[in-house]
Amino acid sequence: MVGTFTPFHHLDRQWDARFNVPTDQDLENLLAACKAECAAGKMQYLLVGGVEIGDRPYQNDYLCRHVHVALVYNNRVSKSSILKNLVIKTGNGYYLVPRKRDLSFSGWREHHTKAETKINTTHLIYEYGTLPKDVGTQVVVKRSTEEKKRKLDDIIIEMKGMIEKNQDELAFAKFPRNYLTYGEKIKAMINQKRDFFHTNGHPHIWLKGGPGCGKSAILQVVYPDYYNKDLQNRFFDLYDPKQHTHVLLQDVDHAVVEKLGVQFLKTICDEAGFPIDQKYKTPQLARTVALVSSNFGIEDVLPEDLKGRSENLLALRRRFWEVDIKYFLQVLGVKLLDKYEVTQLKKAGNKDPRKLFLSWDYGRDIPTGDPLPSPEELQTIIKDKYYGPTKTPTSQ
Repeated sequence: MVGTFTPFHHLDRQWDARFNVPTDQDLENLLAACKAECAAGKMQYLLVGGVEIGDRPYQNDYLCRHVHVALVYNNRVSKSSILKNLVIKTGNGYYLVPRKRDLSFSGWREHHTKAETKINTTHLIYEYGTLPKDVGTQVVVKRSTEEKKRKLDDIIIEMKGMIEKNQDELAFAKFPRNYLTYGEKIKAMINQKRDFFHTNGHPHIWLKGGPGCGKSAILQVVYPDYYNKDLQNRFFDLYDPKQHTHVLLQDVDHAVVEKLGVQFLKTICDEAGFPIDQKYKTPQLARTVALVSSNFGIEDVLPEDLKGRSENLLALRRRFWEVDIKYFLQVLGVKLLDKYEVTQLKKAGNKDPRKLFLSWDYGRDIPTGDPLPSPEELQTIIKDKYYGPTKTPTSQ
C-alpha cells in the first residue's frame, strides 16, 4: 500500500522507511541501491534493519516480509527521489515519511534493530556512517511508586511539609513528577510567608550627583549583597531574596522612568511587597530595599505632562531618601580618590570598589588614616542619619 500522508515532492534530510521485500532478490536490490547512495556521498547515516514479518493485524505490513530503513541525507531530498534511487517496487508496499523530530536518534535505531518480529538472529543487515547525537532531547520524568499509590492532595500536603523543613531533595526523590509540577510554586509560597513581616530597616535611597562622583561605587561598598537590576525590562532574573538584600538601579534617567513607569518605582518600595517577575518561573511577592543612582533628582526625571505629577512626586519623595552624593559621602566620613588615582586603579584591573575611597575628616579636611569602615558600620551610620540616633532611656 502506497503511503499517502507525505507528498512525493516533500523535501527533508531525515526519513523513516519500511520497505516490503517478499523475495531475497528484492532485499539484495535494496541493499545494493543503499550502498550505491552511500558510495555517492549522499548519506550521513543509513541503517537497514533485519528482515521481519509484521504481527499486528491492523497495520498494512501484517504478515508481510519487510525491513526498516533509517535515512539521514547530507542534503534535502524528495520522497519521489528516494523511491527512484533505491529502486523501490511500490506495488510491494512501503512506508516513507520524515523522521519524527520529537523522538531521539538512539530510540530510532533501537526500534529498527529490535529483536521482536525478526525472522532470525540478524537484527542489523547494513549500517553506514555515524548516528547523529541527541541534542536537547526532553527527558520524561515518570511517576514514582509512591505517587502511583496516593492521591494528589495527600502528596501535596506531605511535599509541602518536607519543603518547609528544607528537605527539597528528599521531596523530589519521593515525588519527582509532582515536585517538577508544583515544587517551585509551593517553595515560593512558603518563602513568601516566612519573610513577609521581616524587615531590616534600611531606607530606600535616591543618590543623585554628576557623572563620575562615585554614586554607584559607594552604594556597592555600603551594600555589597545587592542585585543589579537590568533597566531594559521588568524581569528580575537570577534575583534571590535570600542572597540579595538590596536592588540597585543604576543611571536612572528620563528614558528609564518613561520605560518602566513611575508606578514601578513606587511599587518596588512597597512595604507590603511587590511581584517579582522571572522568566519561566511563577511570579511571587518579595520585599526589598531600592537603591537608585542618578544624575538627576526625582523631580527632574518625572515627565512634565505626567498626570498627577505633584502627587507622584510627593509619593516618591516619601518612599526615597533623596540625597546628594557630596552630602552622602560626608555623612559616611569617606571621600572618593582623585581622578588620577581612580584611573590607575582601573588600569591595574581593580574590581574592589572599597579601594576607590578613603576615610576622611571633613571638619579638618584631612584623611583620618583609619581603615574604611565595614559595610555594617556604614549601614548603621545611614540608619542613624535617616531615623535619628537610637537613644536608650535612662532610669530616673
